[in-house]
Amino acid sequence: MLIALGGLFFISFFLCPADAQIVDIVPKFNDESRLVVLPVFFVPQDTDFTQEELRDAGELLRSHIGIAQAHYRTLLETDTFAAADKTDNEYRAQNANAYYAEIDPSEETDSAHRILKELFAWNSDDRVNSHFIYLTIYVRPSKNYEKGMELFGSGRPFNGVPNSGGGYVEMEYSSLTADHPYPFQSTLVHELGHAFGLAHVDCHGYDMDSNDSIMSYDLSHHSNGLEQSANPGSFAPEDYFTLSLNKRAFPDFEFADESHNPTAKPLDDVQKCFINPFSTFVGEFAHISGTGRVKEWRLGRRPGLSVAPRFLWECLNSPSLSWFPSPATSIRT
Repeated sequence: MLIALGGLFFISFFLCPADAQIVDIVPKFNDESRLVVLPVFFVPQDTDFTQEELRDAGELLRSHIGIAQAHYRTLLETDTFAAADKTDNEYRAQNANAYYAEIDPSEETDSAHRILKELFAWNSDDRVNSHFIYLTIYVRPSKNYEKGMELFGSGRPFNGVPNSGGGYVEMEYSSLTADHPYPFQSTLVHELGHAFGLAHVDCHGYDMDSNDSIMSYDLSHHSNGLEQSANPGSFAPEDYFTLSLNKRAFPDFEFADESHNPTAKPLDDVQKCFINPFSTFVGEFAHISGTGRVKEWRLGRRPGLSVAPRFLWECLNSPSLSWFPSPATSIRT
């Protein structure tokens, strides 16, 4: 039986013993340090960006991150994401703007891959050992987004599966300073959601334009500067469940059916919405073996989750399994 997981393929039935215990779905690495959102202003070679501009933007970004943390805390109640104290980190890029912002669609790599590869080198980091969510603010030479330009606005985990490592977010500098081309605060919580492993709600069968999850496109969620919408958005049951798997990001949050899935919606196929990982352009990631957290549910059921995905979860704990990431497609949101 071949099971697809966000671009990852597991030959499960034939590799896993039928009496194996169900694992807690998520990989477990030697480095279990908590994930931290690390802001970085990404400045191409042909962008003139003064220290005064950096300081002011860093302070504004600090305020936005604080509001986003409070939003997640309100929804999760027991936890929120961690963020670095320093919000005016600056990286002077190796290339001019065109290398990142004018990429031919036929090329293998997108802006996210090109930027992340440089950030890894800059921070002596890699996709396996990182404990960062890189919140990248892209500073164009014009400091402003104009119609027809490649839009910087996306997020994803490095390695796809929740709890498998850090993540990446890219956003426009002009959105931070002027809410253009999109409102910064409401987009920030959405893109961070992607970096923590959340998919768009239409993947779970909800309407993208009207669902209340922050992972929808509901216009009523849109913020205005540092002012949140009167309805800033919530989480769907699948969102809560996926975040509960990412223990390196939210160690104190636990999924509970009664509060996070009160209508008892089946969550059997939540794994089909796990986001594709980055390709090997940003570094090799050959396999995960012997990973997972074993639960004593041998014949039981996880709340809201049937035994249907059983062999998938078991195989994440099998030392005979290799995980080969497929090239990721860009998630533009």
